[in-house]
Amino acid sequence: VLEHHDRPAGLALTRQPLPVLERGDGDGAYASAEGAARGGYVLADSRGDTPDVILVGTGSEVHIALEARELLAADGVDARVVSMPCREWFADQPYAYQDAVLPPGVRARVSVEAAVAQGWRD
Repeated sequence: VLEHHDRPAGLALTRQPLPVLERGDGDGAYASAEGAARGGYVLADSRGDTPDVILVGTGSEVHIALEARELLAADGVDARVVSMPCREWFADQPYAYQDAVLPPGVRARVSVEAAVAQGWRD
């Protein structure tokens, strides 16, 4: 975030008692947060090659998307969770990266955002 010198950037932190996500390559670990600098990244991938649905979470709502992923898995629905801290930065990425994170063939997408619909219709 601090590497961007051509536009404003800010960190919005929460006071909520959210779970700490285990990052790394281990079993059950989530992807590195380095993708935040690209505006969005796959936090928890689907178990199969192609997800049935993509859950896109922002900020403190990401943990809700992760919980939904587990509930969906129990019903046989394979879900990918994408953390999207900044839609504008994500939109600036090459199309190949955007398509890798949000494959065009997966039309079932759910955004998890607290009380804000602005921008998700783009």
